[in-house]
Amino acid sequence: MLDSVDSGVTKAEVLLYWGYLEIEDKNKSLSILKEAIQILSDFGVSRTALDGSILYIKLLKDYGEVSEAEFMIHQLMADYDGLIDDYQMKTLYEWLFEFSTSQKRFEDAMKYKNKYYESLLIKEDKSQKKLDELLSEYKVEEQKSARRILEQSLKVTNLEKENEKQKNYILVMFIITLTIAVFFLSLIIYRSQKSKNEFSKLAMIDVLTGAPNRRAITLRATKELAAAQQKCQNLTILLADLDDFKSINDIYGHDVGDLVLKTFADIASENIRALDRFGRWGGEEWLFILPATSLDEAKNLFDRLSSKLSKFEFNGLSNITFSMGAVELFSDPNSDLNSLIKKADDKLYIAKKSGKNRICLNS
Repeated sequence: MLDSVDSGVTKAEVLLYWGYLEIEDKNKSLSILKEAIQILSDFGVSRTALDGSILYIKLLKDYGEVSEAEFMIHQLMADYDGLIDDYQMKTLYEWLFEFSTSQKRFEDAMKYKNKYYESLLIKEDKSQKKLDELLSEYKVEEQKSARRILEQSLKVTNLEKENEKQKNYILVMFIITLTIAVFFLSLIIYRSQKSKNEFSKLAMIDVLTGAPNRRAITLRATKELAAAQQKCQNLTILLADLDDFKSINDIYGHDVGDLVLKTFADIASENIRALDRFGRWGGEEWLFILPATSLDEAKNLFDRLSSKLSKFEFNGLSNITFSMGAVELFSDPNSDLNSLIKKADDKLYIAKKSGKNRICLNS
């Protein structure tokens, strides 16, 4: 219906009254007021146009359009200078002060508060009493404003300090967490490597006697043979076997048999040179690797071991003996490890057949 009415003061006033109603549609409310203000301005009804403009700014403020509201206030003060009464001026400056404070523009806030009181002083009559009241009010408001600004500044400072503390706390916690994580990761890696090394070591050790097992002594023999052939040095291989070991197990039990094996391993370990190696070949058989050793020196080792083992006694068991077959690399420089061990085994067989408790040499 309003669209069909010609523009005029009456239509503008109706639009203003309509704009006073709290229409939920923000854009619709602002559009109605803007149309009313434009009509009033065109017809020169400045006072009513001013009222409508202030209402328009209030709606902008309520809708949160702070920047546009502040711009409209400055434009209104410029366009209607002299028409704005004290109450309207106070309201406009209070809004400017509120906008500036909410945006932490404290210097602008103080500036707007000062301008408000200056405008009052300019328009005020010469009554000294009224002037004193205004000055007193100004001082009180100035102190309140200064206090509020100071409080806001302190809050901002405290928030900044708290934020800095939070950042430092988070940084410290991150460093501590990272350090703990690195520590545990290093510990896991260390334990894993340690376990791996221990498993590798166990894989090369005979569990019963603690001596190198067949795999370990075979690897060592291969290296020593290759080194001896490269340097054209002698190498003697001994294969030993405990005599009548099955009878020991049958008569005295496997626990005593195990003790005999451990004793032989201990005696062998104590009586070989640092460069010599021995290991459990299987059952009661033992393989000895003697670098740079002649058959005569191998026989001396047999005599030492035999003498030491014969002194062992346990629950009636005594006079334990062993037989040994020996072969040296010089007798066949091109032999491989398997052939040398086979020859030593053949000599061991001869020693057993010849009465045991002796060494048979591949002379």
